[in-house]
Amino acid sequence: MTHKDELNTEGFWPSENVGTAIKRETRTSGKSVRAGLLAPKVIYLYEEEFFSFGVTAPEGVVIAQEIIGHPFFRNAITVFIETDVPEIEVGDTVQAVWTVLSADDFYEYQSDPVRIDSKDEDVWITLPDTEAVKFVGKKSEIVYFHMPQAGGVTPSLGTLVYVAPSLGPKPILKVMGVVDGVLDTKAHPDGIKVIIDPIANMHRYNALEIRWTQDSGIWVDSQHKMTVYPDQSMEFTIPPVVYQPHVGKHVLVRYFIFLGANMSPNLRWSASTLTYAEFDLI
Repeated sequence: MTHKDELNTEGFWPSENVGTAIKRETRTSGKSVRAGLLAPKVIYLYEEEFFSFGVTAPEGVVIAQEIIGHPFFRNAITVFIETDVPEIEVGDTVQAVWTVLSADDFYEYQSDPVRIDSKDEDVWITLPDTEAVKFVGKKSEIVYFHMPQAGGVTPSLGTLVYVAPSLGPKPILKVMGVVDGVLDTKAHPDGIKVIIDPIANMHRYNALEIRWTQDSGIWVDSQHKMTVYPDQSMEFTIPPVVYQPHVGKHVLVRYFIFLGANMSPNLRWSASTLTYAEFDLI
């Protein structure tokens, strides 16, 4: 079912791809099972649950700039540090550090130190939006520093992070064969082409979804494609089985963008009414 507000407003809207939440669990064994300081995980908070960002090479964890400061994701970026390693003991301290990797525009953010109160609980450190905006468009890395009570400082393995700049203006979706608000299905017995022109700042790890609905709001068909060639127009083919049973109906075709990498859950972006196509099928 298409949400009415989705048709009018550009922005984040619920997706069927909700992902699997990361649980904040307490361990009971108290035993360290792996040696070495593990690389921190970079995750996000959404509707009181944590989820993983999509990861791709060579960028690493991809964070969409659109989430920074957005009411759905305010101060959502979180560093997750696992404490079940033999090097970390109760009473030690850890600190997350986010660093731009280029010497030309070097910047570094250091979180407040966090004391380890239990080996059975991991550490969750929020990275504020006011700092996240300073990393937009820059290759960066997040590590944490382990500071034992006995003294010294040891860095963990690093996690590569890229804050992808916001996408540019969204183009109008094109449905080939529509003339004066009408699509003659007899002229397209083998399928209908739907085209979306390139969007500024889109990357190969983003994805597009097109969706056909009837005027009643019933979802008829949906297709997804990764934007492997973001500088080229994306073309979808709607098979006859989708539209032939709906001759005589009014149809709405619109598209969504999956921000972040590899269809990250909860990061579906809805284009506005200015971008969709509607017409009658005859």
